[in-house]
Amino acid sequence: MKLFLRAVGKLFAESDALLEDCIFMSDALADFSDIGAECDALSDEKETLSVRIERMIAENAVTALDQAEYQSKFARLEKQFEAAKEKLDALSETKKIRFAESEEIRRFTAILCTGHTEELEFTENLWNSVVDHVTVCADERPVFAFKNGKEITKTL
Repeated sequence: MKLFLRAVGKLFAESDALLEDCIFMSDALADFSDIGAECDALSDEKETLSVRIERMIAENAVTALDQAEYQSKFARLEKQFEAAKEKLDALSETKKIRFAESEEIRRFTAILCTGHTEELEFTENLWNSVVDHVTVCADERPVFAFKNGKEITKTL
């Protein structure tokens, strides 16, 4: 972990453009406009389906309906409702994860801007946000390949 943090510190010390990239990534992760409209549409769909289900139940309570037909329509609406709910839940989880990653990058960037890279702490979000992969050479030197295309080799 210390090697990773030193590699990240070196990476960011070498280029102001990398700090700008971090700020851009953080902003992009926190921008939910790409899924906001879909969330709104799914919420509307859930509400509409909920109202339709409630009306069906109320109608069945006061009117003699063919129960096989009623059960078939009810099951279809319920399936549509559950599908919309699952999609909305997945998008909500995506927003939550992206927000956490954005905050991690912002915290990370703030530390780098101060030049106090010794304050960096290893977190899974930091790792996932900046590292593409790590290759360990035959002589046991790790080569950190970052998502921006840069590579840094550290000695153990």
